[in-house]
Amino acid sequence: MSPERRARYEARKAEFAAEMEAVDKLPTILAVQVTGPASLRLTWSDGINGELNLTGLLADRHFETLRDPDVFALVGVGEWGHSLAWPSGVELGADTLRHEMELTQMQRERP
Repeated sequence: MSPERRARYEARKAEFAAEMEAVDKLPTILAVQVTGPASLRLTWSDGINGELNLTGLLADRHFETLRDPDVFALVGVGEWGHSLAWPSGVELGADTLRHEMELTQMQRERP
């Protein structure tokens, strides 16, 4: 392998390692509890617990099936805690859920 090609390979390898390290630092979902027809209580790997109302998110046509409270109640923690998943195949990523939860908490704290 030429020195230039080797250098490109090592640079890509370092970039990939940095991306994987960043992903590993993201909090994961440990538990989910349904608290209402569109509300959940989430427990995160970093010790944060919080309520999340998904009514606004469920207004999107992609989540129409989850508007049925009986279907919504079938939620579970996805593989490796990186999402919430429903038997219908619908998933919501942990990063999106964490962002929504933090926005909700910020809005509650505003005067």
